[in-house]
Amino acid sequence: MKAAYKNVLALSIISAIVAILMAITNYITAPIIKENEDNAANEALTVVMPDGGSFTALDLSSYSLPKTVTDAYAASNGGYVIKLSTTGYASNMVILCGVASDGSVTGATCLSSGETLGYEKTYGDNFKGLSLEGVASVDTISSATKTTSAYRQAVSDAINAATILSGGSVDLRDEETILRDAMTELLPASKGEFTRVVIAEYLEGLTAIYEAGNGAGTVFHFGDTMLALTSDGTVIGDADDTLKASLVSYGEQMASTKFTQVEIGSLGLNKAIQSVEKTESGNYQIYVSVDGYSMQEHPSWGAPIVIMLSVTKDGVILDCYTVSHKETEGFGAACEDDDFTSQFIGKTDGTYREIDGISGATKTTNAYLRGIKLCYEALSILEGGTAE
Repeated sequence: MKAAYKNVLALSIISAIVAILMAITNYITAPIIKENEDNAANEALTVVMPDGGSFTALDLSSYSLPKTVTDAYAASNGGYVIKLSTTGYASNMVILCGVASDGSVTGATCLSSGETLGYEKTYGDNFKGLSLEGVASVDTISSATKTTSAYRQAVSDAINAATILSGGSVDLRDEETILRDAMTELLPASKGEFTRVVIAEYLEGLTAIYEAGNGAGTVFHFGDTMLALTSDGTVIGDADDTLKASLVSYGEQMASTKFTQVEIGSLGLNKAIQSVEKTESGNYQIYVSVDGYSMQEHPSWGAPIVIMLSVTKDGVILDCYTVSHKETEGFGAACEDDDFTSQFIGKTDGTYREIDGISGATKTTNAYLRGIKLCYEALSILEGGTAE
């Protein structure tokens, strides 16, 4: 029995000695290990900011930054290195981007991704030395639109994050939110709920109409200028008496506008024409379906671009919008943006091609123009003529 006690005591002493030695070892080596880890981290950061000096990880909990930002480091030279996670063709594309104190990109590299074509490995080289405006002009690679457009947006997010971290302000709202907020400020009674309404009758300079969902009124867009017409007929906004009177009259006309479905089955219209509606004044709303990039290149999952064209019987385009599509995000999907579709307003059969196409989306743009052409051919038949 005494021998057993002696063995237990010996093992306990040995264990205690080992624990003490391990603690001493950890005490000695922990700072060395941390220094090595910090050096490794700094080496990764200096890839995108070679002149950064030392880097300090920042607590981002008190900042409102772009959603893609996961980590940020302040460089001793006044710049920042931003780590971002975004989705290109696949999720979790991790990008490291250096931003100098003047807001220019010092470097960008992809740390990891699930992309298939490999363009993310060298695409960051395109951004070195560019400002936020310059980043927007970097071409998207046509064979890797999702990868490269997501990369480009991440670099823009990095620059905006650096601006915020250095005490500046950045409007991180998307265009849709900015538009809604501007209309809500003009017509507070709307409570921020608006629905896009088709322009069916002519009013000079009018480019878009939005109705408040609760019936509080309507907001009319004349390019970058907005005017509101409340439900009781009051005009809100900076306009002369002539325009105010025209707006009130137009609002009354809108309220009385009725659409009649046109039976097109026996008219011999192109099969791409889906439906036609006509107002009492003789204007038309024509719906057409055309194959854009997604249907031409990926018919298994793609979908046609469906366009609505509102046009007078004389061929002047009143309105145009994209009803549905499956064009590529950050690229052909711009066919649904007002910046693109509003270019057709006021155009005629002879001038509708005089617009700026979607950058890098030739197939989408050409499909859209083909759809407009088909609408004009349909208009000719509807008005008693023949298609060319």
